[in-house]
Amino acid sequence: MPSPQESNDIMVRFIRAVLLALFALVALAITVAMFWRDIGISSFFDVWFGELSESQLTALAGGADLALWGAVRMTRRSETRYRQRSSSR
Repeated sequence: MPSPQESNDIMVRFIRAVLLALFALVALAITVAMFWRDIGISSFFDVWFGELSESQLTALAGGADLALWGAVRMTRRSETRYRQRSSSR
């Protein structure tokens, strides 16, 4: 049976992975909405992002993509620290 610390680590890693996946889906949705608007396809994204101007939607998509990149980097660093901590035990 895993120790309480290992169980906590596993739960935190699982929650982080789920949140990162959800964040990636949101960033993808914003990016797709931006491109679909550019080529003139109306979609259900117009309900969410219809009131934003082109420049606002582009800035939102760029910001979401940069934030996702940062979240992925932080997760990779955390996983590296976890592996180093696990191997030193």
